[in-house]
Amino acid sequence: MTFQIHSLPKEEFSFLFNLSEEELASQNACREVVKSSPETPCRVSMADAKVGETVA
Repeated sequence: MTFQIHSLPKEEFSFLFNLSEEELASQNACREVVKSSPETPCRVSMADAKVGETVA
């Protein structure tokens, strides 16, 4: 089986980046603080996030 993983178009999600926690919750989204690396990629870019960074 062959497959490829691609990042999502940032333009479709950029409006979420500056929302408050409450506004994110209304969109069924949340921010996470990365606790271990390289186990937590950014869900949009698929880049590995560093410990302490926030990903949505």
